[in-house]
Amino acid sequence: MMRWLTGERLLATAFAVLGLIFAVKAVELKYMDEFAPGAGFLPFWLALILVALVVGFLVSTRAAKPMETAPPVGRKVLAVSAGLVACVALIEWLGFAVAIAAYILYLL
Repeated sequence: MMRWLTGERLLATAFAVLGLIFAVKAVELKYMDEFAPGAGFLPFWLALILVALVVGFLVSTRAAKPMETAPPVGRKVLAVSAGLVACVALIEWLGFAVAIAAYILYLL
């Protein structure tokens, strides 16, 4: 029973609960105005789509085998992440355009 409780499935379940909460709250809003959808139309359908996607994800991962161990993080991932952290830290000092240009040059 506890084998299916992976992080991805727990997060998906949390998203499903949020989707249901948003759907219930969207029902309280006006669904249709005179000639156009009301304020509750889009949030209601987006919440239902979110719940449907979560259900599809949970069904598709039910038969999947759990990973034994997570793969190690490669050097490239760490290098890109370190460059992004440096870019964000330098934005205020160098300015947005220069910092982003430097980050793109670093990536290339």
